[in-house]
Amino acid sequence: MLRSLNRHFVIKRVIQHILLFFIAVSTEGFSQPIQPLKDYVIEVWSADEGLPSNNLRHIAKDSRGFLWISTFNGVVRFDGNKFKTFDTNNIPVITTSAFYSVNPQKDGSMYLSTQSSGVIKYSEGKFEKAFSGNETPSAIQLVYSGNNRTWIASRNAGVYYLDGDRVVKYDIPEFNDQSIMCFTRDAHGNTWISSEGAGVARIEDSGYTLFTTDNGLASNIVNALIFHDGYVYAGTEQGLSYFDGKVWKNDQRFKGININDIVADKKSNLWFATGVGLARISHPDTFEFIGEKEGLPSRQVSSIIFDDEGSVWLTTKRGGLAQLKLSSFKNITTTDGLSYQGINVVSEGPDGKIYIGSDNGDVDIVNNGSLGKVSLRTNMENVSVKDIYVEDNGTLWIATYQGLIRKTSTSERLYTEKDGLLSIKTRRITKDKNGVIWLGSRNGGINKFYPDGRIEAIGPAQGLGSDFVFSIDETPDGRMVVGTANGGLDIFDKEGNVHIYHPDSTITGLSIFNVYIENDNRMWLATNVGLYCFENKKFHLLDPSVGFKSETIFDVLEDKSGNLWVTSILGVIKISKEEVLQFVRGEISEIKSSILDDSDGMVSRECTGATRSLITSKGNIWLPTIKGVAILNPDNVIVNNRTPSIYIENVIVDDEPLDQFVCCTQGLSFDIEPGHRNYTIDYTSVSMYSPGKVSFKYMLEGFDDGWIDAGTLRQAKYTNLPYGKYLFKVKAANNDGIWSDESATLNLNIKPYLYETRTFVIFLVIGFIAFTIVLYLLQTSAVQGRNRELTKLNRELDSFAYTVSHDLKAPLTSIQGLLNIARLEKGENAMEYYNKIESSVDKLDRFIRDIIDYSKNARAEIVKEKIGVEQLVKEMVDGLSYLSDKKKIKAELDIDSDLIIRTDKTRFVFILNNLLTNAFRYADLDKEEPFVKVSAHVESNKLKISIVDNGQGIKKEHLSRIFEMFYRANEGSSGSGLGLYIAKESVARLKGKINLESQFGVGTSVFVELPV
Repeated sequence: MLRSLNRHFVIKRVIQHILLFFIAVSTEGFSQPIQPLKDYVIEVWSADEGLPSNNLRHIAKDSRGFLWISTFNGVVRFDGNKFKTFDTNNIPVITTSAFYSVNPQKDGSMYLSTQSSGVIKYSEGKFEKAFSGNETPSAIQLVYSGNNRTWIASRNAGVYYLDGDRVVKYDIPEFNDQSIMCFTRDAHGNTWISSEGAGVARIEDSGYTLFTTDNGLASNIVNALIFHDGYVYAGTEQGLSYFDGKVWKNDQRFKGININDIVADKKSNLWFATGVGLARISHPDTFEFIGEKEGLPSRQVSSIIFDDEGSVWLTTKRGGLAQLKLSSFKNITTTDGLSYQGINVVSEGPDGKIYIGSDNGDVDIVNNGSLGKVSLRTNMENVSVKDIYVEDNGTLWIATYQGLIRKTSTSERLYTEKDGLLSIKTRRITKDKNGVIWLGSRNGGINKFYPDGRIEAIGPAQGLGSDFVFSIDETPDGRMVVGTANGGLDIFDKEGNVHIYHPDSTITGLSIFNVYIENDNRMWLATNVGLYCFENKKFHLLDPSVGFKSETIFDVLEDKSGNLWVTSILGVIKISKEEVLQFVRGEISEIKSSILDDSDGMVSRECTGATRSLITSKGNIWLPTIKGVAILNPDNVIVNNRTPSIYIENVIVDDEPLDQFVCCTQGLSFDIEPGHRNYTIDYTSVSMYSPGKVSFKYMLEGFDDGWIDAGTLRQAKYTNLPYGKYLFKVKAANNDGIWSDESATLNLNIKPYLYETRTFVIFLVIGFIAFTIVLYLLQTSAVQGRNRELTKLNRELDSFAYTVSHDLKAPLTSIQGLLNIARLEKGENAMEYYNKIESSVDKLDRFIRDIIDYSKNARAEIVKEKIGVEQLVKEMVDGLSYLSDKKKIKAELDIDSDLIIRTDKTRFVFILNNLLTNAFRYADLDKEEPFVKVSAHVESNKLKISIVDNGQGIKKEHLSRIFEMFYRANEGSSGSGLGLYIAKESVARLKGKINLESQFGVGTSVFVELPV
């Protein structure tokens, strides 16, 4: 059978493929209305990726976009990313896992036809027996709804249909022992039925008409039927037959070929699943065929389906599942005649010819749709061709790792080190405006070839940053720009001086592979750390941290629409130049980039490292890869505009799924008992074109502060969620960044423990309130008792203070009177004695006053009143400075005359009086100009007072205790030791601050700060 196909089609197919390729290359238009089958991207899934079997029977698409595949090992649901198998383990109503077909219905449900369990209906995640209670055959091929009737095709038992809720046999004697294979409906409303051995029957109002080989069918084994463009097509075991309304005819292109399925696409093209591959007839009557040589996993194709994104899906026998996707690329590989698959450079000559340099020493040329090879006399076997430059006169310069080749129409010369090359490992060729050829090498630097034959050498000794040169390009104003390995960006000015710029001096081994010179002021650098924009002598880096898709990149091109195309080992990256410039200007913090790779039709996503790509004069991009050349028209890149659907698949709590539902978008809600730790939510999106590039973001309202960027991960995990009600939302974006319009949602209600419930909290609050009331009553009783005791103590303290002031002061008054009388007698001995008594009495009197002041400060309420600070201080100083022994002290006041404050006058007077008295009392009268300086001013609602003197000062060992009760820092002091203590306590009662600084023999400074 295959030999028959080969005899009829092989030569024709080879010619078609070659013509299609050369037409695409020569026109570079990519404008064919129908992409050739050979240019589709083919991806394959097998049992290694999760299929239960590689022997697949049938494929169908449900209303949500999921693909369902029937096998003899279960029925499989596929979202483009993973397979979920349903078999006897999770469908209790089936006896075996063998399925023949999947038949979606308009209401979103599906009928699953089984080998021994009849028809199973699937709806909303549930499987149940269809047509229960009726005598339906156990082996069902398929279920078909058409002409207001549901038809049931059995295996080896004829045709049945559904009448209400009864299954009734449709009597076609010739079919009653046959397996029914397919149904279709024509324009007149007739139903057509095919069998596995008795031909085709047309059901009419008056009965049926049978068609067999006697009527022209290629075979009575008819696997497929379709009514299309006025014809009924029958796919038989021996080829394709079609009925024009009168007679059956056979398409000789399918002679002897087993046809398993026939479908029509939206453009009215017919697709055929055959036993030897996939065929297509497109308008007007173009026949195409692909098989295992073109990438199909098996020549035996069993069924075909189209998804919503333009892909074609094939099930195969023994080869698994195949997807054919529209490609954004045209590819040139060794199967097209390319000399070698590892490509280093693509260059365009002035006449539009394309030159392709390989890693095997070959130079191929594409000229007017013909692929040929440049003939070289130099032995280049296994030698890398790194660059190609074509002069206007046709002279060809070829940089290789064996030296530099110069080839004209009549001569060929190999330049090596003997001819003055710094290195034979040459990498880059450029001709400047003066006609000088610049040659960069791997380990020598630069050679310049002048029109007069001179060869000049430029290396590190001549100022070059590195002898490893990757690229040489010329700016519009005539400067030469050199990209090096670890030597920075070297720019030769018009006078030949070298200026070296380092993108990042901290990075060791930074390599500049290529430089795209946009204009005199802006350049784009392809490096091993990302893409640099070099503008006005400043570098700006784009790497994965700001949204760029790759770190190591090889070349940069710009299309006519202002997009930058960047090659990498991950594919070719597309970014908007304007968006990058916004990033450079600081207007945005991230950029958007998309990547095209082998899933988009690129022959290999891995572009050859450190090589030069090409954007042709016609605007097409030619990319060297490790498997050939990928050609891209920037204007014809396939864009997936379909908004992706999004579904929540499962919720798993502590490794236990909450429900075996299949998928849901809205309405799921679960109540979860307390005590669980881990929560996992699986979600998916049905986006088939490039499912590996589908990205997601999700948010758990009530827990997350915002959307979480999940990348391509299809799972969200949470740990130790508090009890409460949560709403989980998830969105998806397809491979081109188009986000779903709505979120899939899920409600989770995590129940609290008893002690977390409102009832428990209410009882707890009531108990706490009751306990608080009892405790309050007990504490109040105790406080009242203590208050009564304290009141008693205060009365006793008042009595003590009164007794001290009254009972001691009265005798002291009498003693003072006697002393005055004694002085009148002028007795010298008596006077000495009386003076001592007077001193002791004065000391005792001051002590008593200090005790009274302390008592008042501790207990008296604060009563604020207005105080004129300057007048008050002046009165105090005047009273102290006129003492008989203090007249020598100079008093200096720095106080505004209108400074009025509101504070407690009693305490304020005590503070100032005590501090000023100490300043005068302990003045050093032996100094030439003893002084006391007082300043006061208000700052930020605070009165700041300083009292500075040059008196005796305080020894250092006393300073830490100067404010302690009864502490005396001066051995000659006659005070009680309470003055500074009471002053500090008074300041504290007024919520102020006091600080004292002193140096013995120099003087003392006191600073007071009070709120006013």
